[in-house]
Amino acid sequence: MCNMLNRDLGAHVDGFIAVVAHTIVLGATSEAKVTGRRADVVLAAHYASQAALRLLKPDNEVSMPQMYELMM
Repeated sequence: MCNMLNRDLGAHVDGFIAVVAHTIVLGATSEAKVTGRRADVVLAAHYASQAALRLLKPDNEVSMPQMYELMM
C-alpha cells in the first residue's frame, strides 16, 4: 500500500504571487508503479492544474464558475 504526500508552498510579495506544489507517492518505484484509483487521482490533479494554468494570461479575469466549467 502506498501513501501520498503533498507539499504546497505559496508566497505573495508586492502584489505578485507564486505557488508550487509537489505530490509524492511514497513506496512507488519504477518497478512498483502507482495504479488504480491512486493513479487516477494524481492524474486528475495534474490535468486540473494544467487547465487552470492555461487560463492564466496577463489581464485575463477568470471567475470561479469559469474555472469549475473548465475542469469538468
